[in-house]
Amino acid sequence: MKPHRSAYDSIPKGLAYLLPGLAVYALFVLVPVARTLAFSFFEWDGLSPRTFVGAANYAELLRDGRFYGSLSHNLALVLYLLALPGAIGLFLAAIVSMKDLRGGKFFEILFFAPQILSLVVVSVIWKWIYNPGTGLIVSLLGSVGLEALARPWLGESRYALGAIGLTGTWVNFGFAFVVFLSGFKRIPDSLYESADIDGAGDFRKFVSIGLPLLRKEFGLVATFLFISSLKVFDLVYVMTRGGPGNSTEVLSLYVFKNAFQFNRIGYASALAVALALIIFALSNALSLLARKGEDYEIA
Repeated sequence: MKPHRSAYDSIPKGLAYLLPGLAVYALFVLVPVARTLAFSFFEWDGLSPRTFVGAANYAELLRDGRFYGSLSHNLALVLYLLALPGAIGLFLAAIVSMKDLRGGKFFEILFFAPQILSLVVVSVIWKWIYNPGTGLIVSLLGSVGLEALARPWLGESRYALGAIGLTGTWVNFGFAFVVFLSGFKRIPDSLYESADIDGAGDFRKFVSIGLPLLRKEFGLVATFLFISSLKVFDLVYVMTRGGPGNSTEVLSLYVFKNAFQFNRIGYASALAVALALIIFALSNALSLLARKGEDYEIA
C-alpha cells in the first residue's frame, strides 16, 4: 500500500519554507499595490460607485502645478536628508576611525539613536525647539543677546522647509556614520601602514585610501537616504501640515490630502503610482551610478 501524499508533499522544501512569508507579502504589499493601480483609473470618493475614467487622472496629474511644486520640495529635501547627513556621517566616521578614538561604540549608539526614535516623537520635539515663543533656539539666542535673530522658523515660507530639513539631517546622519564607520573598519591596516611609510598625512590617506574603498557604503547610504527624502511624510505632517500655504507640501502629503481631505481616491492613487515610479526610476539610476567602479577590490 502506497503511503498517503498530501498536496504539500509535491512542493519543494525550500519553497514550502518561503510560502508563509510570500503569503504575508502578497497580502500586505502586492494586493494593495494592485488595488492602488486599479483605483488610479477611476474617479471615486471612497463611498459612491466608482466611475471608470481611463487615463484622465494621469492626464490631470501632468497639468497639476501643485504636483510639480510638491515634487520640487522633495528634491530640495534631498540636500538635507541625503547630502548633509552623508557628509556629516562620513566626516565623523573618518575621525573616529583614523584617530582610533576610545569609546567608538558609544559614538555609534549616540549618533544612531535618532534613527530608532519615532519620527512623530522627533517632529514634536523639534516643533517645540523651533517654537518662536518658548523654544530652545529662542532661549539660546536670548541668553547670548541675539534674540533679534529669532524667527518663526516653521511659520514663514522661506524658513519652514529648511527647518524641517535640518530635523531630517539630525535624524539621518547617524545612519550614514554607522555605515561609513563599518566601511573604514574593513579596510586593512596594512594599507594605512604603507601610507605612513610613504609619509602620507591623514587627509592624504582619507582621499587616496578611504574614499576609493567606500564605494559600496556610498551606494548604500545614497540609495537609502534618497528614497527616504522622496517618501518623507511624518516630519512634514506633524511639523507644518504642508504649510505655510503649500510651501512645505511634499508628494506623500499631497497624496494623503487628496485621499482623506479632498475625497479623491482615484486621483490620490494616480499620484501614489507616479511617486512609486519616480522613486523606482531615480533610486535605480542612483544605484547604477554607485555601482560604477565597484570592481575596485582590495588586493
